[in-house]
Amino acid sequence: MALGPRLKVYRTPIGFHDAYVAAPSQKAALEAWGSDSNLFAQKTAELVTDAALSAEPLAHPGTVIKRLRGTVAEQIAALPPDVTRPRKANEVEPIDRGQPTRAVKTSTRAKILGRSKPRPDRAALISAEKALEYAMSAHVTEQKKLKNRQAALEREKRDMDRNNRQRIETLEDDRARAEAAYGKVMKAWQR
Repeated sequence: MALGPRLKVYRTPIGFHDAYVAAPSQKAALEAWGSDSNLFAQKTAELVTDAALSAEPLAHPGTVIKRLRGTVAEQIAALPPDVTRPRKANEVEPIDRGQPTRAVKTSTRAKILGRSKPRPDRAALISAEKALEYAMSAHVTEQKKLKNRQAALEREKRDMDRNNRQRIETLEDDRARAEAAYGKVMKAWQR
């Protein structure tokens, strides 16, 4: 029986929580968190070596486990003075249960992280739109070139027809003169 890839536990801060995930690699952890950037390179994510913190994520590989960092009072006390504000009437007081939250399925990890799914990448659409725009522009340019060539060919044909008519008229006049001269010579010879 083959063993799966060895799992490691990674952690990144999300607001007042830490998001833990057991994954085979940093890349897999970033995917589980739904991150578009490398949090490890930014030093905002790290490998967890504490067995107590690793137990729950290892029990649920690929699932994001969210744990509150400190109590609500400790978090509010840690805020700078200008960040605190009075609570609005419709805001609910957060509940401090003082324990890790339950495991959450990967499909809901974006909600856990406090944001919706990452916005889809528009790069392919933008590239396709630019290619279409370029093709349409190139087609218009080619049509203009073809129209200019067609107009030039029509002018060339008109000039050729005019020159040919003039040459034929000249040659017909030459032929008529030669025929008249031949007729005179023939009459003189027949006498």
